[in-house]
Amino acid sequence: MQKRYPALAALLLACPCLALAQRPAPPAGGRLYVGLGTYLSNFQSISGNSFSGLKVPVQFTAGYQLRPRLALQVGVAYNRPTFDYSTLNTTDTTPGALLVTQRYEGQSIWRRTTLSVQARYSLRQPTRRLQVELLAGYAQEREVYTSYHSYTAIDNTNSVYVSSYSTDNHTYSLNTFTAGLSTRYRFGAHFEAVADGLLVGVPNHWSSPPGLAGSLGLRYRFGGQQ
Repeated sequence: MQKRYPALAALLLACPCLALAQRPAPPAGGRLYVGLGTYLSNFQSISGNSFSGLKVPVQFTAGYQLRPRLALQVGVAYNRPTFDYSTLNTTDTTPGALLVTQRYEGQSIWRRTTLSVQARYSLRQPTRRLQVELLAGYAQEREVYTSYHSYTAIDNTNSVYVSSYSTDNHTYSLNTFTAGLSTRYRFGAHFEAVADGLLVGVPNHWSSPPGLAGSLGLRYRFGGQQ
């Protein structure tokens, strides 16, 4: 009987180790995440007449991991293209020209917002660094447009030949459905790089080809391994 005691003790000590080894792998990160990046679509586009004046739509996202492979995400993309009417100013130096100077002042401003809700389903095991996901959701596009400008024409006698002033304001909105694919790569305990590609369809206009949209950004996942 005494010879059995060492073997029994070794077995008892090995049981907790076996239990730990059989425990499921911990999740790669926390359930809550936020992201920041760029978003481009037929509605949200890059604008600007020069490199220094380029305006790129920016998107903020926040999501929650409902299950290891399923997440729900909301996003807000915003852009503010502008047009400065002073770029249309001209001066004619042709001898005998009737209108010598044409002056414009004012701006047109497009405030564009895209609100989105997406379900994201991963096609690979959650422990993999590289993930491929199916996306499906809803988005609302909204634009608030304001414009004001004046026009003054000076003739060859340095007199005002004609002048005018106009304003315009309108609001536009459109509801859409989105579906597509995403890839994301996890580096470190909290950060991920994410790239999405989407088809955008308009309800009751299924005969029209869908539009395209895409985003590229970084994501931060709160918490860590449990």
